[in-house]
Amino acid sequence: MGAGPGPAGRRTGHPDDYPAHLHVDLLPAHRRSGHGRALTTAARAFYDRLGFHRIDVPGTGPLPYSGLEVGPNARLADSPLG
Repeated sequence: MGAGPGPAGRRTGHPDDYPAHLHVDLLPAHRRSGHGRALTTAARAFYDRLGFHRIDVPGTGPLPYSGLEVGPNARLADSPLG
């Protein structure tokens, strides 16, 4: 199953289409105080600059998903990785 076009520049897909993943865990003392949102916002801007695109994954609620196409058919020419 490949990722396809989605609304507002996003793509629809499934996490299995992007097998590598990264997540950030905060220590209990730093949860529920805005640190996670601040980290996510900064990380989102960083990965957007590298050419990652947002993926709408049904049933995940507000969790953000991003993906990067790699390989011979990847469209990396417009990113710093290209």
